[in-house]
Amino acid sequence: SNGASIISRLIVLLELIVVMGLAISRETALLTILPRFNPAKSVTNLFFFGDITRMSQAEYISTYMDTPEDDIKIAILAQIHAKSFIVTKKFWRVRYSLLALLIAVMAWALVAVFSLMTG
Repeated sequence: SNGASIISRLIVLLELIVVMGLAISRETALLTILPRFNPAKSVTNLFFFGDITRMSQAEYISTYMDTPEDDIKIAILAQIHAKSFIVTKKFWRVRYSLLALLIAVMAWALVAVFSLMTG
């Protein structure tokens, strides 16, 4: 009876780990796919999709053609840097999400094993 009580408590703990692991995995996955925009930016970047879609096609072409070559290079490099930062952050979030999911699945498997043992 004391051994069964310990196993019952262990099953409850493992079930909590499953729920928490799934919740953490879900939240970090959502943070990975949901975009974040910073509307406080005042400088238009000709290579940022948010800025591009705020202009008509004719306005975009005109703005691009009127922009000095060095400014275009700076804008491209700024976008490469920004995208690299975003991709790195997303990579770590996906990794964290998958780790939480793996822990939840392993805990769920242990719950199944212990439930069969006490069944």
